[in-house]
Amino acid sequence: MTKKIHRSQKKITINQQKGRLSKDEINKILEDAEKYKAEDEEKRNQIQAKNDLESLVYQMRNTLDDTKFKDLLKEDDKRKVDEAVKACLKWIDENPQADKDDYERKKQELEAMWRPIITAAYGQQGDATGMPNMGNFPQGQDQSESGNAGPTIDEVD
Repeated sequence: MTKKIHRSQKKITINQQKGRLSKDEINKILEDAEKYKAEDEEKRNQIQAKNDLESLVYQMRNTLDDTKFKDLLKEDDKRKVDEAVKACLKWIDENPQADKDDYERKKQELEAMWRPIITAAYGQQGDATGMPNMGNFPQGQDQSESGNAGPTIDEVD
């Protein structure tokens, strides 16, 4: 006597499209990427401007603490720079969503205040170390016009 064994059969269907994006979905993603590209670029520029401003502020603060320059800066200039650094850091904290132009404007204001102060300090350092002070060099004239007979660009090989 033989027994029949009944097996149950289940069919499995493999569909290659499951989990994949359709053409329409891919096109929508590409359209969104293109649409937000300009916004992403604007945000990147805003962040770069903020980083540039913060970098300048911290550079200024570190220069105030630098022993080489500490004695070269006038007390009024030290106080002026210190106040500007603190005010700018406060402004950055209070305006986290400022736009690129605002950050760049703040940076220009700081640079305009900082440049003459640091230039004077470097000039004093140059005098103290025996380096020439370029502040005495006549502006708007080249060496041949100022009576200094040095080589001209035409003579350089």
